[in-house]
Amino acid sequence: MRRSLAALLLALCLPAQAIDIRDDLGQVTSLPAPPQRIVSLLPSLTETVCELGACARLVGVDRYSNHPASVNA
Repeated sequence: MRRSLAALLLALCLPAQAIDIRDDLGQVTSLPAPPQRIVSLLPSLTETVCELGACARLVGVDRYSNHPASVNA
């Protein structure tokens, strides 16, 4: 448990690096930094994003997302 916690803390201290994402077709997309904005297409995902403390990063939600109330503001 201590090793896992130490590894997590060290990982959080690393500077942001480019991220490579490989899709189902094998094509690679490079992002220069971690994504900062989130678009949620399902109400359950909207709630999950907010429960994880990233509600302020939501820039778009589906028409049925209504919880928490701040997503409709």
